[in-house]
Amino acid sequence: MAERALRVLVTNISLAGRSGTEFFTRDLAHGLRATGHVPVVYTPDPGSVADEIRAAGIEVVCDLDRLSEPPDIIHGHHAGPAMESVIRFAGVPAVFVVHDRTAWHDEPPRHPRIRRYVAVDANCAERLDGLPDCVIHNAVDLDRFRARGPLPDRPRTALLLSNHADEGVAARVREACARHGVRLDAMGLQLGGMCEHPEAVLGSYDLVFGKARCALEALAVGCAVVVCDVTGLGGLVTPADFAHMRHLNFGARTLADPLTADALAREIARYDPAACAEVSARARAEAGLVDHVARFVALYREVLAEPRDAEPEGPAVARFVHSQHRALFDTMRLAAENRALWRERGELERRLRVSEPSRTMKLHARLLRLFARRDDPDARRLPPTPVIVGVPRSGTTLLRLMLDSHPRLAVPPETGWLAAVDPSDRADALIARIVSAPQWPDFHLSREALEAAVRGVRPFRIGDGVRAFYRLYAARFGKDRWGEKTPDYGPRMEAIERLLPEARFIHLVRDGRDVAASVRHLWFRPGDTMEEIARDWCGRIRATRAQRVRHMLEVRYEELVREPEAVLRRICSFVELPFDGAMLDYHRRAPERLAEHEARPQVTKEQRLKQQEAATRPPDPSLIGRWRRDLTREDAARFDHVAGALLRELGYRE
Repeated sequence: MAERALRVLVTNISLAGRSGTEFFTRDLAHGLRATGHVPVVYTPDPGSVADEIRAAGIEVVCDLDRLSEPPDIIHGHHAGPAMESVIRFAGVPAVFVVHDRTAWHDEPPRHPRIRRYVAVDANCAERLDGLPDCVIHNAVDLDRFRARGPLPDRPRTALLLSNHADEGVAARVREACARHGVRLDAMGLQLGGMCEHPEAVLGSYDLVFGKARCALEALAVGCAVVVCDVTGLGGLVTPADFAHMRHLNFGARTLADPLTADALAREIARYDPAACAEVSARARAEAGLVDHVARFVALYREVLAEPRDAEPEGPAVARFVHSQHRALFDTMRLAAENRALWRERGELERRLRVSEPSRTMKLHARLLRLFARRDDPDARRLPPTPVIVGVPRSGTTLLRLMLDSHPRLAVPPETGWLAAVDPSDRADALIARIVSAPQWPDFHLSREALEAAVRGVRPFRIGDGVRAFYRLYAARFGKDRWGEKTPDYGPRMEAIERLLPEARFIHLVRDGRDVAASVRHLWFRPGDTMEEIARDWCGRIRATRAQRVRHMLEVRYEELVREPEAVLRRICSFVELPFDGAMLDYHRRAPERLAEHEARPQVTKEQRLKQQEAATRPPDPSLIGRWRRDLTREDAARFDHVAGALLRELGYRE
């Protein structure tokens, strides 16, 4: 007997743009309808994609009370609308799909009726820590993205397709293409306009530069694809690495190499039409929408067949409402900093107080867009700010001196005050925080100059007030870019990102046993026993990795010491700064820079300089594995007893 059709409610925070989840929602709804099911879509923010879905005869609602019938199951994207639907339809089970590793709205909500948590790739799966999870990779509507004809022996036309790439990225891709006689077109938000219908244009190109959904769609069409974006280069997709790249959704975790014209040209030189045809055949065989929808339908039926225990739902709802209140109030406070948004903020607050619950999420999303428009680094064209974090004695001073040697970048000594800044601080409060910090003497700035710089920010916004400090410091050295290095900021990255959305975090990781050998006799050691040092190393790394920020690059100390140029090139690409060889000669200027460090109550200036002496010399590979010389066998065993699991997780062996 044929199984009955399911009525599936699909939620998405917005259908007003052209993002990946919006297209995912559209394609899933079409696929469910094509297989005899009844999809219904809920979004608090409708737009062009909602119109496309409606045009296909699929119900789209902006108010759950207007749903013609209750669903059998809820397929949730984004915490807000998903939880609203779960609360609205008592007794209906749900699955929740995570599409983004760090976005606030993709944080998986916990509720007893959300019976499955699904990630679209291995990167997103890491966000499901402690939840029952599975991975269902993204798919392509093969009827929409039809296969093109055979590729030519050498590429003639290419397309850069990205909403994140800017003209700097386009220039590098264009230079690489020119070396091979390939004509390049570019499309995207920052490249002259979005590509509204990629299915209509991809087949016209032999070679496509992009990532994530764009890369998968281009592969299905039959184009050769170089995975890349503003943060780095993944390389040409070949039969050998297709499975690995697909497991990571051709996304951020594949972009491991610096994005340079030379590297791009090397990838173009690997173009092989036969290999590309093999990759395309695999993409069409493994990533079709029909099989994708079938996997979700099987998951829905599995959930619906399970016993529905009457678990208490109140605590889950309370936790979710609490998290939404915090996000909402933070957003309102930040939006209020900009006078141009004050009037609209007040109107939205009034409507939030009087609106029915089904409209609350839409208004909340609008406030968030106002905040993003004010402080988004892309919207304001703020250059990325590198922020170095890590366990003390992991090489953060070494990396700080390397980056500080760049002719455009100034990185002050550890600041200490940044993570304590309150978003509600006014100019006087911020100045007081900075000058009262124990680190203030290290900056060698006058209070008068700081006061003039911070009070000169009008209208005053806390983020711009913080930037005034870094700008003043960089001006001491005639530089126009600045960075930050304070190891303790790792567990506070989310707070720093709220102040400085342009922050790009560099998490430096070193073998914990070498850290222990280096720190155990210093004044700031976390404890006197090897167990205490091991617990501190584990706790800091796990707390840093648990932070949900938009941009974080993890770098190994060992790699930085052995291959400094390769790692620095990768970091420069990450922070959108051209590589400069002066960074490799950091040690020539290091004594002068370290001489800024003044005495502290716990330690003299001479002691501080002594503990940083290694940073005044070129990278020393002999410091890698120093624990074998400096720790007793008993000490090493004690460290391993506490931290052995994390050591092995990070790839550190005996």
